[in-house]
Amino acid sequence: MALRVVWPAEEIEEKPFIETLLRQKAFAEVPEDVQLLVYSGIQKKPSPEIFAVARSKHSARRVLLHLSDEKLRHQNQLYSSFDLVIRNYFDPRLAWRSNVFVLPLGWTSGFGSLLPAQERPVEFVWSFLGATKGDRELMVESFRQVGPSYQHFSSGWNAHDQLVPQQVREIYEKSVFGLCPPGNAHLDTFRVMEVLEAGAIPVTKKFLGRDLAATPLGTILFSWPKLGRMPLRRCGT
Repeated sequence: MALRVVWPAEEIEEKPFIETLLRQKAFAEVPEDVQLLVYSGIQKKPSPEIFAVARSKHSARRVLLHLSDEKLRHQNQLYSSFDLVIRNYFDPRLAWRSNVFVLPLGWTSGFGSLLPAQERPVEFVWSFLGATKGDRELMVESFRQVGPSYQHFSSGWNAHDQLVPQQVREIYEKSVFGLCPPGNAHLDTFRVMEVLEAGAIPVTKKFLGRDLAATPLGTILFSWPKLGRMPLRRCGT
């Protein structure tokens, strides 16, 4: 039996993370023929091949990997034509669908290849690395008195003044907590998994009134001011 993966023509940020998952033994030994079609939000609409597979009567299992729907605006009528739909960015409106499962956004290149050191020097109680937007200034101000800390604000996504992945990982490895605010529209960001990959604890808040799947991973969920008043200083000692 075989797993056939169809990627979009465009380069996508999630690809390193997805490729790492697909190299796992569970995917290498699928019990039947499976077609895995990847649809990313950078495409204006699903590819013709995705539509063709959705309408076909092929005997292979059909799996749709739906990525980058951060604003939860993509059409999902095709979901009923697939045996399984795996998507990132949790959408509470799809929680009733039995064939839809949510995958963390994952990490970008530079993460995932190395396990965090079991004994790592901790220099910072918390750190934040990212662009200035949304309520991030309130977030940082709420934690200002909880230190020592490391903060680096860049001018935007993939901007010239952001740190390179190796620098980001080194900062997280030296931190107890990594602050993980929402991205442009959704709580899930690459930052959550990158903080975990480095051995630190992601700190975020509720999204649409839900704790999402981050809670079992050790994420703390409240409002930024309330979090800033918690005794995180003791956690870093």
